[in-house]
Amino acid sequence: MKQAILAMPIFISTLFCGAATAQTVFIQIEAHPDLATAQERTQVFAEYLSDVKGFQIGSRWYGIALGPYDRQSAQSRLEALKELGMIPADSYLSERDDYARQFYPVGDIGLPTPAISQDESNAGPSTDSPGDSTPQLATKPTESRRQALQTEALMSPDQKLRLQRALRHFGFYQGSIDAVFGGGTRRAMAAWQESKGYEPTNVLTSNQREEIIAEHQADLAALGLRFFRNETAGIEIQLPGAMVVFDRFEPPFAYYRPIDDSGVTAVLISQSGDEITLQAMYEVLLRKFEFASPGSKRSSSRFTISGVSEHGRTFVYAALADDAVKGFALAWPERNDALHGTVLEAMRESFTPISGTVLADVLEGDVPEWPVDLIDGLELPEPKTSYSGFYIDETATVLTTDKAVDSCERITLDGIFGAELVGKDESTGLALLKPTEPLVPPDYARIRSGVPQPRSKVAVSGYSFGGKLSAPSLTYGRLVDLQGLNGEKTVKRLALAASPGDAGGPVLDATGSLIGLLLPEDSGSDKRLPSDVRFAVNPSTISGFLENSGHMIETSNRHSGVSAVAMAESAADITVLVNCWVD
Repeated sequence: MKQAILAMPIFISTLFCGAATAQTVFIQIEAHPDLATAQERTQVFAEYLSDVKGFQIGSRWYGIALGPYDRQSAQSRLEALKELGMIPADSYLSERDDYARQFYPVGDIGLPTPAISQDESNAGPSTDSPGDSTPQLATKPTESRRQALQTEALMSPDQKLRLQRALRHFGFYQGSIDAVFGGGTRRAMAAWQESKGYEPTNVLTSNQREEIIAEHQADLAALGLRFFRNETAGIEIQLPGAMVVFDRFEPPFAYYRPIDDSGVTAVLISQSGDEITLQAMYEVLLRKFEFASPGSKRSSSRFTISGVSEHGRTFVYAALADDAVKGFALAWPERNDALHGTVLEAMRESFTPISGTVLADVLEGDVPEWPVDLIDGLELPEPKTSYSGFYIDETATVLTTDKAVDSCERITLDGIFGAELVGKDESTGLALLKPTEPLVPPDYARIRSGVPQPRSKVAVSGYSFGGKLSAPSLTYGRLVDLQGLNGEKTVKRLALAASPGDAGGPVLDATGSLIGLLLPEDSGSDKRLPSDVRFAVNPSTISGFLENSGHMIETSNRHSGVSAVAMAESAADITVLVNCWVD
């Protein structure tokens, strides 16, 4: 395959001598209005192409062409050279009649040799010629590093992307596919050259680029990559058709099983839902695959999981799209990471959710009974407890109630982001959390500087329904007293009908400034208080706890009240759902 691309056959024809053959053509690659420029550019191309010709075109233009060839060979050579970036993308086939006087090479008319007579054709091979009558293939001269850089400069961005993908496919390049030949790409070129026994110049010659791209294309052909449009799941994606075949639907999944011994399994993910469904999907897939040291990236709208599972190398992607969770999973044996890295890249780049179509919870008709070999059906996990909390700084540190983190094996914020306990004080009922991955909060709470007036209006922001709603709720009430029922100075008494999930949420005054943290109801008390009696940790206690934990909270500069809409928006930005999990 390499030789067929490297050297296209140049056939001797009889276009202008004897019997004419209309199939003889040239490849027109450039044209210039002045002879000097045309001569200079012709010499540039001649440094790495062996069949360059220069002709006058009409009375004012000078063209650079390759040939002559028969039409079929010319078309093949045109496509190969354009693919490799060795000639301009707008090059085309041209007839000999398009050209007038030849100016390059001097003394070579650039035309086929005279026709062979019928008698000569039957006379057999000459004693001065080889007996094989097969047309000889043209070969390119070896390029210097300078010449390789010149041919490289003619490559289009798409051709550079293709070369980087080939280098990554064979394991030599790990950087971004960006069409920029920086240090990483240069080192990859040198490593590939060394692996092939070439001099490591950090610049691939035309021949070398042809070689690696041809090998890459051969591998891609073996994978059988093609677009699959699964109308039932509502997903279009490239899959390795030579390695997987559709198997079955088990909502919310569509399974593609391995062909023969490929060991590759693909799964499409499709289910109606929202952020909570996305988080549930993450939890299920994480546990079902039983990843060894998985790596994951998550946000409120998408996630990826990658690592080694019992199925080999495994990658999962899912995201929200038009009120649905859609994605895919790919598992492959570790024995051939390079090939399947190429498959994974193709799947990621081609993945396209089809709007308005999602895999139904129950499909019509009979669904065959198949053993579940990758992922069981979706079972939504439930946290042990769900409380509220709020951001206190730009690093997404969260303050909440200590009840929110009691006996947890795992803690999450907003059902997605992992968190760890960094401070706790049972005497005040406070706990401090830090996200386990970098997180930028929409906003964070600022504490009121002065003492609020008793009987003033307050609001608690919290996840009243344990995260069943995608945003916190505001519960309005009144500040009744600046201390507890027994004169406790660390808390203040409120009159409001809060829900259990609101505990740990911020208590805000009319300006939206923080005046406390809502405590849970005291379930261990012998006294039964009225349902609207609640308590909040006061600002000085909060500040003291944070200071002892090595943190601080900013002071609010707000002095005027805000509208109900502005209050709700501000509260939603600072309030966090805190889930406690026991796996």
